[in-house]
Amino acid sequence: MTSEDSTQASRATRLASEVLYSGLDDWVALLWIEGWARRAGAEPGDETKTPVLGVLEQLVVAGLIELGEVSPSGYSRWDEPLAVSLARIDHAWSTTDPYQYGFMCWTRNTPEGNARAMQEAGLRR
Repeated sequence: MTSEDSTQASRATRLASEVLYSGLDDWVALLWIEGWARRAGAEPGDETKTPVLGVLEQLVVAGLIELGEVSPSGYSRWDEPLAVSLARIDHAWSTTDPYQYGFMCWTRNTPEGNARAMQEAGLRR
């Protein structure tokens, strides 16, 4: 593993932890996740989109978050294959401004995601 690979892996781990920790308190908007990735050193565009999509995929596959949307009636989980959700996010990211795509997808921690976030933060139930 090169030092660049190690740095990217470390950024992805921190980004995943940020998503989970923030999800303890509320649903997490895609725009916020993008902002955390940029603050960690990713440049705008694909350099930000690629790690964000990767972390979302990793967390969903691990059963730690759900993807969905928020409306006046609350949070609604997307009931579609993960690949379709990621393609939807990728397409929106490529064609709209940050305030449109940034709030088109939200994450919600699963109980397992909450437990992992609390463990990583050293919190007790």
